[in-house]
Amino acid sequence: QSDMSRVLIYETLFMYNMLDGSLHGLLATDYEWNDDQTELTVHMNPDAKWSDGTPVTAEDVAYTFDTHVKYSSATGVDYANYIESVEAVDEGTVVFHSLCDDTGTPINPLKVLEYIPKVYVMQKAYLQTVEERNGSDAEAMKLDKMEDLVASGPYKPYYDDDQKVVFVRDDKYWGQAESKWGKLPATKYIAHTI
Repeated sequence: QSDMSRVLIYETLFMYNMLDGSLHGLLATDYEWNDDQTELTVHMNPDAKWSDGTPVTAEDVAYTFDTHVKYSSATGVDYANYIESVEAVDEGTVVFHSLCDDTGTPINPLKVLEYIPKVYVMQKAYLQTVEERNGSDAEAMKLDKMEDLVASGPYKPYYDDDQKVVFVRDDKYWGQAESKWGKLPATKYIAHTI
C-alpha cells in the first residue's frame, strides 16, 4: 500500500506538527517518560475504535511492534535497535521500553519517541488472521492484499485497478467523537492515481 492509502486507512498514536515538532494525540491522548528515559508510557484514547467497532487497545500497539520485529519488516529491523519491548500494561496503557547499553543508559530515546507519531497501529486480531491464513510466512504476508482489512482511519478501500485507487469515507469513523474532530471528513471519496 502507498503512504497515502496508509494515512487514510490506518492511524498512528500521535500526529506530528512539522512547524514546531510537537506531538498531538490521535489513537492516544498523552505520553510521559520516566526520569531516565528507559520507559515511555502512552495512554490510549478511549474513543478510538476499529472499523469493526471494537476499541483500539494497548494490545494492538504491542502486537503491531512485535509483528514488525517477528517478520523483520523494515520498521521492525529499524526500531528493534532502540526499543527492547512494547508492553500492554492494561487495555488503555502501553509502555515502550528503551533498549539500553551495558550501563543501563537508553541507546537513543529520540528513536523511541519517533515511533509514536510514525508507525501505523494495526489490529491484533486482524494481524493474527493474516498470519493464520498465510501460515505465518513473512513473504506470503507481504503479498496478502488484505482486502478484508480492519482499520482505524476515516477511509476504507472502495475500488482499485492498475491506474487508480479510490477510497470511500467510513461514516462510522470514530474521529467524529467530541474528543477528536467532532465530525466526519467532508470528502466522501478520494481517488489516488498510481
